[in-house]
Amino acid sequence: MNPGQHIVWYEPLRVGDIITMKQKTHDKWIRRRHCYITNELNFFDQRHVKKATWWATLILPRTREDIGRFARA
Repeated sequence: MNPGQHIVWYEPLRVGDIITMKQKTHDKWIRRRHCYITNELNFFDQRHVKKATWWATLILPRTREDIGRFARA
């Protein structure tokens, strides 16, 4: 499930830009017996100028087996 996301744009994307993305875990927590994770995704152009940052939060299955079943569904 996707309970939320937030995007900040620093510069517009232009036709011909080559965009790369670097991802890292920003936060993890448990609330009401649900596991949450927020990933931070940073987008850069071919000159390594940051174009945007996107924080995406997901509710994860509780066990590795549940994650496997979720990924294969």
